[in-house]
Amino acid sequence: MREIKALCRIYFINMLSNKFVFIFNLLLPTGYFIFQNHRVIGKKMSFNEQTLAFLSYFWAYIILVTLLNNVIVAIISQRESGFYKQLYFIVGSKWQILSSQVSVHWFILNIELLLFNVVFMSVTNHWDMRIIFAAFLVSVIVSLPIILLSSILVLLPIKIESLNILTSVLIFGAFLFLKLPEGKLLQDVVTMFNPISYIAGTADELLLGFFHRAIASQFIWCWLIVTLIYSLVGYFSVSKFTVNAVAKRVYLEEHTMHISHYSAQYGNRVLARDFSMTLKPNVVNILIGANGSGKTTLLDFIAGVATTKVTGVKYDVPKPKQVAYQLQQVQFLPTLTVAQTLKMYQELGGKTTTFHDDVSELISPVLDHIWSTKMGQLSGGERQLVSTYGQFLLNRQLYIFDEPTSNVDSHNTEIILNLIEYLVLVRHKVVLITTHHPEQLADLPTHITTLN
Repeated sequence: MREIKALCRIYFINMLSNKFVFIFNLLLPTGYFIFQNHRVIGKKMSFNEQTLAFLSYFWAYIILVTLLNNVIVAIISQRESGFYKQLYFIVGSKWQILSSQVSVHWFILNIELLLFNVVFMSVTNHWDMRIIFAAFLVSVIVSLPIILLSSILVLLPIKIESLNILTSVLIFGAFLFLKLPEGKLLQDVVTMFNPISYIAGTADELLLGFFHRAIASQFIWCWLIVTLIYSLVGYFSVSKFTVNAVAKRVYLEEHTMHISHYSAQYGNRVLARDFSMTLKPNVVNILIGANGSGKTTLLDFIAGVATTKVTGVKYDVPKPKQVAYQLQQVQFLPTLTVAQTLKMYQELGGKTTTFHDDVSELISPVLDHIWSTKMGQLSGGERQLVSTYGQFLLNRQLYIFDEPTSNVDSHNTEIILNLIEYLVLVRHKVVLITTHHPEQLADLPTHITTLN
């Protein structure tokens, strides 16, 4: 119980910092209601069936939008940002987190309904506590089923920006096909699959029960059937719910590359037999092996420039045009300056990128003083650094570095490793390097494969 109280306090504070949701959830429908009825403000209106149906539409909007934005979209946003996962490791129960978030926003929902009803009764000049009680009862009855139905959205592998667009489209579509139950069981069940019709129908039937007649038994059966279906959808969705970001998992699956059953032979010498490896994004993929084990041959094959005999291999690596490959022995035209060489990378790279702007703080202190120097006058470490930076100007899916720090001093080695780190952790590219010194990458997330 102590954990739930603490979580409720956190979510309540977070909710107060996001004032825009009140505009979308409450002020928008309230303003529209006042605009539509400004001519009758102060005139006493009777609560006939048409007026009650009209009121139920506004309740339906406030309830659906509040639960979608404040609960479902918030849960997905917190999961994709990693906050939900961090909170889960602290609390140890996703049910406590979910129940706390639902409780806070159900409380907020009732405040919104209360404020809207005060405005409604002020405009209609008809004060009746049954409206307040009916709104509270509707929120009790429909909130959990609506959350359970909406939880299907947590399974969608989409970005938050796309999710906001999707929820807006769903809300618009739900209102576009809004229809109240008409007393025909099968037809009403289909109608109430629309969450707006489900909320508005429930609200309308309760209001009619308070002001005109008893609640129809057929509507109760219809409501029970639809609620059961909503609950089954919710049970499936919540059971599949994970604290790990869906978009990140999908990104990893889509960008992971596989090479399997690779066999290579140079003359009569077997370099590899039935070798397999996986290249993952967001880590430095390191290929290690003894001198002469065929590492460079494998890199040549992945880059599409292999000259040795390769058999039996299955792979899903990008085409050569989508691979940036830094050779172990860096070669440049010695008469070109550093500036001209890097411009060549950028112009021949297929399209310009902003990599050079993003990493300028890392590279500028070194390049500034050799910018006009010809490549033939650079040291081996400086040429290697220019070559590594050149790869950043090529917008590719896969980046291969064959011993990028070989024969490079410690200062330039640090800069090269920082560039590779940026490429992996900021640009989220797939990077494969060979090295005899994997300990240099001890501070980075790595995935090591040994070529025997």
